[in-house]
Amino acid sequence: CPSNETERIPNRQRDGRAYCTGQAVGEACGSNTQCSSGVCVVGICLVEKQHVGDTCDSSDNDDCANSACGFAKFNTSATEMICCPSNETERIPNRQIDGRTYCT
Repeated sequence: CPSNETERIPNRQRDGRAYCTGQAVGEACGSNTQCSSGVCVVGICLVEKQHVGDTCDSSDNDDCANSACGFAKFNTSATEMICCPSNETERIPNRQIDGRTYCT
């Protein structure tokens, strides 16, 4: 690894796998801590946190400069989350254990 550091990311195997940290912008990633910028969105290291209306990862408020990542509209089939224009989110219960997070 260029950074000489790794992070173990859990997967279906008991112990997970070790991945390089300190990844450059544009490199593949699986978590924010893998990127030198601290921002991994949709599997790519970005320069900075996302702005209002930009894509963010599921339930990862750390991706957004305003710390508010959610589904834009109440739609149970929605798949893309954004940094909320309202700067606020609300978790609404559903059949999933933890519910879904929506922009308010």
